[in-house]
Amino acid sequence: MHAPAATDRTVNLLAILLPPRPRGEASPHPPPPSTWAWTTVDAGGAPVERGESPAALLPRTDRVVLVVDAADIGWHRLSLPRVPASRLRAALEGLLEDELLDEPAHTHFALAPGAAPGQAAWIAVTHRPWLAAPLAALGAAGIEVDRIVPAWTPSEALSGHVGLPSAAVTAQGGGDAGNDADQATAARLTVAGPQGVTTWPLAGEAVRRVVDTLRDRPVHWSASPAAVALAERWLGTPVDVLDAASVAARAAVGAWDLRQFELAAARRGTRRLRQLRDAVRGPAWRPVHLGLAALVVVHLVGLNAWAWQQERRIAQLREAQAALLRATHPQVRAVLDAPIQMRRETERLRIATGQPGETDLEAALSAAASAWPDGRPAARALRFESGSLRLTVDGWTSAHAAAFGQALRASGWEASLRGDLLTLQHPATRAGTGAR
Repeated sequence: MHAPAATDRTVNLLAILLPPRPRGEASPHPPPPSTWAWTTVDAGGAPVERGESPAALLPRTDRVVLVVDAADIGWHRLSLPRVPASRLRAALEGLLEDELLDEPAHTHFALAPGAAPGQAAWIAVTHRPWLAAPLAALGAAGIEVDRIVPAWTPSEALSGHVGLPSAAVTAQGGGDAGNDADQATAARLTVAGPQGVTTWPLAGEAVRRVVDTLRDRPVHWSASPAAVALAERWLGTPVDVLDAASVAARAAVGAWDLRQFELAAARRGTRRLRQLRDAVRGPAWRPVHLGLAALVVVHLVGLNAWAWQQERRIAQLREAQAALLRATHPQVRAVLDAPIQMRRETERLRIATGQPGETDLEAALSAAASAWPDGRPAARALRFESGSLRLTVDGWTSAHAAAFGQALRASGWEASLRGDLLTLQHPATRAGTGAR
């Protein structure tokens, strides 16, 4: 059954709780569960939604973390040997051979985050075939597990947690049903601190001795909801409520990763890119996100202000052109395109006063006369039409034409020679007539 989803919190991680490894089973490699307990985790590391689902129906998130129960991991602290990475596992196996409970071939090792050769570091040890089975089952359902993390890890501060398995709660009908002895038989005490992580059944003299040694030390005690009353009676002190989803969420955002050596993910490059993407999306980068967003807003506001100023300036120039047109030619009533109308009205005035225009025959002949080469005879014939003057000349070479064209440009005309036909054309009429 699914809990109601929280719609106002960003979820990017799915923590799957791996059930404890059965003890005393006939099969040394029990199959993975048919349904998986899970919780989604928000960007701040808090559980959001929780439930139990078959692998195919698990929620889809950016990252998936498998959380291993504290009772299934052994902890050893030793100085890492200075050996190549390819021989590190064999070296660890040799160093811990006398302390391993499983066969060395079935043992999985994982180094603490930041562990370096020659320095003391925590080594997590667990049963490799049992841990590989859920990875394969989830992979077959299309769930890629990014990291495997311990539910509890060694720490400087002491923590004690009393957990009551859900199966025991169901059998007793609730957290307060049954007597202390029945609950203590099913409940377990997990202690995490500088000496590692250890788990004991709550019933028995051994755990009483452990609790007695911790009474005068600062310990943060917690218990699962069904075990709170039992834990407070057993420990003689108030405890915080900490359910399995909260334990898994806290572990999922930690730095540990048991996917090392034989269980290392094959697509390491993809994982690194995803981790980098998640880091950039995380809270630590939030000031950068806000700064970039503010920068974009400032740029947009600045561009809009600049565009508005340019549009206003263009409008002012158009108004000035229209005002100049009305002042120069009062007969113009409607201003549609001030520059074109100004040229048109000025041309009309020129024609009315008999003044030659820059593309008229008089201007063309004047320009030709000013640039005519010395010693060249006059043209034998001429023809003028629409800003183009054609002269028939004798004895002109390309050198004469080049010198003529160079001198002609000062008057605003251009010249070209083809055979004995010398053509003068004003650029203002080039598009309309073209040189022939």
